[in-house]
Amino acid sequence: MTAPVFTRWWTVRAGCSFMFDCYLVVFHAAQTVINLHASGLMPHSIASDLFSLMLSQDNFVDLCLIRSFHKACLNKHLDWLQSADDLTEMQAFQSHNIVGRCCIVPKDLQHFLSGCSLPDYHKAVKRVSDVADNKRNKEKLFIFIKHAHESLHKHDGKWLSPKLHPAALLSEGPMANVVAACVLNKTSTHGIPGD
Repeated sequence: MTAPVFTRWWTVRAGCSFMFDCYLVVFHAAQTVINLHASGLMPHSIASDLFSLMLSQDNFVDLCLIRSFHKACLNKHLDWLQSADDLTEMQAFQSHNIVGRCCIVPKDLQHFLSGCSLPDYHKAVKRVSDVADNKRNKEKLFIFIKHAHESLHKHDGKWLSPKLHPAALLSEGPMANVVAACVLNKTSTHGIPGD
């Protein structure tokens, strides 16, 4: 069930990264196709639609936001989740590690609002000439982060249920120690020597 979700997010990220990296080339190719074909033909129609979408600064800023968010947040968290091998000794998604991510991801989301984590997005927003558009794009970031935070707690909150504490004990050492301490009402050592 989770594979399609990860695949869909990977596809969105890959598409945004490609468009960001090749924006000017695709923009020029669309203009070339428009110039080569008559207005009634399908290639002209497709290239014309693509060209008009790419001409919009708002669309480019949105592309930067999605790409930057994926690069700064989703990539590292999904890579970490899918590369875990602590139970099966095979790299795969380990659902018991979600508990840790539910605590770490909100911190990343708060950090995004500082302006340091999404440099491509902030650079694109600064280059928007209209002050009203610039303000609207900054508001988009707040809304985007708010929805990401809500989605995280909506979809991953079930992993924080006390019913799943035994499963969390199978997590990586430091996380298992914290969960064990919570269950036993004791002070956790966090599994870190010297802590």
